[in-house]
Amino acid sequence: MDNARILVVEDESGIRRLIERALEKHIPGAAVCGLESGGKAIETIERFKPHLVILDWVLGKGQNGVDLCREIKGRRFGRQASVMIISGRHIDGRDRLESIARGGDAYLSKPFSIKRLIDYSKALLKKSSINRPDPNGILVAGDLVFNRQNCTVLGGGKRFRRLPKKLFNCLWLLAKNYPKAVETKRLIRDVWKNQVHDAQAAVAVSRLKKYLAGFNCSIICEPGQGYRLVRDR
Repeated sequence: MDNARILVVEDESGIRRLIERALEKHIPGAAVCGLESGGKAIETIERFKPHLVILDWVLGKGQNGVDLCREIKGRRFGRQASVMIISGRHIDGRDRLESIARGGDAYLSKPFSIKRLIDYSKALLKKSSINRPDPNGILVAGDLVFNRQNCTVLGGGKRFRRLPKKLFNCLWLLAKNYPKAVETKRLIRDVWKNQVHDAQAAVAVSRLKKYLAGFNCSIICEPGQGYRLVRDR
């Protein structure tokens, strides 16, 4: 389940953080994105392209996770994602049938154990497109998600940025080799087709670092090894 992408939409911050931490701990390599409301869910799903979406039934401000599930499943980019609906309200058989009718793949009642959350999540990830080749050019490194199709980077589900193509190609190469360093001569060859010198490449990397300001990562230069993408402590 390496490189699994999971979106958690939960309006209670404490529960959302608990779910995020549990997923990151028990599903190694997963990139977990958290949202407190459904307002930006569709936009985030289109960019993040999650394999699993975990939705609270009641999201506050009149928002309904079950209706959002139907909207997700009605979109081309949401059809391959599995959806788990969670809720703290009293549930009867009719509610469960409604969640299934709207496209939900699983239902989990609050309070729930971490073990059950992880078991459900792993089962749904196996069901989704996680083991198929990704035709959209999506790459995950740490908690960053890169989309080669539109030269964008999404960090922690909260920050989104579009980069100039050459700088994005540089970042993509660093991300593909994360956490290892990439030799300067390789960057120059693969990104700039040997049309720049070391000093020009260094200037480009410096510009790239500015684009990454606010994300939980940076780029360091290691003498004799090259450049490396690192996570901020």
